[in-house]
Amino acid sequence: MKRSKKFIFVPFCFFAQGIRAEGIVKKYPSVITPIAELLIREEINIIQMPCPEIEYEGIKRKPAIKQKYNTKEYREICRRYAEEIISFAKKLKGNNYQVLFMLGLENSPSCAVDYLFERGRKLKGSGVFIEELKNEMEREKIFIPLIGINIYGIKKTTEEIEQAVSKSKGIQKSLLDSAK
Repeated sequence: MKRSKKFIFVPFCFFAQGIRAEGIVKKYPSVITPIAELLIREEINIIQMPCPEIEYEGIKRKPAIKQKYNTKEYREICRRYAEEIISFAKKLKGNNYQVLFMLGLENSPSCAVDYLFERGRKLKGSGVFIEELKNEMEREKIFIPLIGINIYGIKKTTEEIEQAVSKSKGIQKSLLDSAK
């Protein structure tokens, strides 16, 4: 059997909703099932990124806003993780593996890609960890698309992921055709 050469990176809580801040888990008690099923069906290797919030505050923690995590100490944790993740992504790409995208988690002060939830309002912006991943990608001159999981708009998120996977199939096919 030929192994899959497609990879994505997911936030730690993608597979472990039980470690999110207290009171945050609303829809999926353990795994974000619809997206996990899609990725498995598409035979995509899934790399679980570490959770900087756990290192900073521990497993049991209260929900917080970005400002709480926007500290030198927390950014250093995120930067260290980002360096490791991007280094690994570069190794994958350097060995002819595809890194299709990275998933974040909207409304998270750490892992939001496009939207934060603060004081009862949805605000445009990225979480601290995602900012550090973007910074590291820029430093290392590597581009990996970021897609934010919206738990409350899971159908739209799933469609966005399906489009990204479909696009990668087109890229892979054109690479194979050009190699002939």
